[in-house]
Amino acid sequence: TLRSSDGGASWASVGAVVASLPPVHVDVHVLTYTSPSEFVVGSDGGIFTTTDEGVTWNSMINALLPTFMFFNVSIEQFGGNVRYGGAQDHGTIGTNPGSPDEWILRMFGDGIDVGFNPASAATIYAVINNSRPKWRLRSTDQGYSFTEINKGIDSNAVGQDFWGTRIIPGKSSSKKIFTNAGHYVYWSTDRGDNWTMILGTDPKGNVGH
Repeated sequence: TLRSSDGGASWASVGAVVASLPPVHVDVHVLTYTSPSEFVVGSDGGIFTTTDEGVTWNSMINALLPTFMFFNVSIEQFGGNVRYGGAQDHGTIGTNPGSPDEWILRMFGDGIDVGFNPASAATIYAVINNSRPKWRLRSTDQGYSFTEINKGIDSNAVGQDFWGTRIIPGKSSSKKIFTNAGHYVYWSTDRGDNWTMILGTDPKGNVGH
């Protein structure tokens, strides 16, 4: 969200920054004054209001609004208290064992897919929008930090589409995982450190949608 105090000759950011609490969601749909002193922003993240021309913002009403759209969710198998989801425009969010009903933002962006290692609730795989080919990531500390795992995947694969990218942990192995890139399927036997294409010829169709 930008604001000008000189008729549009210059503009300054007033809210769309991570450092502010709360940040105004960058996908804005409506801007309006509801009174001479209150300015309201409607966005994909809900409703944000300011009474000091953008110095501070209030978003408490969003606690009552269903603003998240999950593309996929996953629940760990050791008690079900750690839950993660990939949410469009809202990144990757998840819970922890001590607060299974409190969702915490772990990564900004467009979250698409998540999955848990079958042998550990601390190991989480995720697909989130970022500069190609950095879509696939892994966490080994319950989502507090993530590492890119894209080595061996052709970033120029025909038909590659972030929205259709999936990452699926193997059900019988703690190290095997699967993903797709365009027309091709890849698998890893070392939790994503290295990837190998399963089918070397073009199957003539996108995988993952």
